[in-house]
Amino acid sequence: MKENKTWLIKRNAEINNNKFNNKNKGTQWYTQTAVYKTINSKSKPSGSKSQKNDNVYIYQTDIGIWAKGKIKSGSEDNNNFHYFDNARDVITFSKTKAKYKNDAFWGNIIINKLHDKQDGKFTFVVFEAKLEIEVLENEITVHENKIPGGQVSWSELREGLEEVKTKNHELSKIIPPSLRHKLLIKFNSYFNAGTALDIDHHVPQAIGGPGNIEENLVPLSAAANRYKGAKIPEGLFEVAEEYQNHFNIKDFQLLKKKVRDKYRIEKDYPFLEYKIAKHEAEKIITIVNQNFSFDEARNFYKKVRAKIYKSID
Repeated sequence: MKENKTWLIKRNAEINNNKFNNKNKGTQWYTQTAVYKTINSKSKPSGSKSQKNDNVYIYQTDIGIWAKGKIKSGSEDNNNFHYFDNARDVITFSKTKAKYKNDAFWGNIIINKLHDKQDGKFTFVVFEAKLEIEVLENEITVHENKIPGGQVSWSELREGLEEVKTKNHELSKIIPPSLRHKLLIKFNSYFNAGTALDIDHHVPQAIGGPGNIEENLVPLSAAANRYKGAKIPEGLFEVAEEYQNHFNIKDFQLLKKKVRDKYRIEKDYPFLEYKIAKHEAEKIITIVNQNFSFDEARNFYKKVRAKIYKSID
């Protein structure tokens, strides 16, 4: 008897031109595509080994795992595979026979995968799988760097869900929706903003800063968040200087204020040039995330945030 496998399907809402919305339990079609340089290639997209009754989890970037389900029709049915050697037929398929109807999705696929391909000199493969899914009561936060296959959007969880989900008292880059909602209410009241705010990772995700703890998050206006970007707060080095039993000051030039003064982006703007500060900031964050207890890490990032937002608890 075949043992059912477990799969993680990764989706990005922006690709599908669709914000995260709860979906009712029901049948949905999911599509995987791949393009190969040879004509009549028999290679297949990621996830195309999934079969009927296999388990699936649906993961969305920056949200976590929000749904689970089973495959009702997969690779065991040859009718779920479609092969093309020119863009015109792909466009026709997307408009007529494709189970998943979404112009933004198909437009993105055609532009990014087929824009430079010559008719008759490639094989474009579409795999369609029929899923029965239900929305989880609470989203499951995951470690993005543990998602199998890196950028592959449909991958097997060989050890099951435990392989990727965040345990209690672990740091992850993903902000749970419940925390995102709490912060928006709290900070809209604090700033009397009256407008939508973005959630900024004060210590940026790009250098490993955590997202699932309140102590590293600051809602900002969209314009302020774009300007701040992945800039590194000087406070990260100021607080690290307080923990010299964890950091060897000889290994970190930027623990010295006179050195930081040279690389501050603006005189009264307490952020350092990314390229200059990146390496030492990553070393500090690695030590904090790996060697501090969960509560110690929370307190560390809270102190970093307080260097700028002093009156925010």
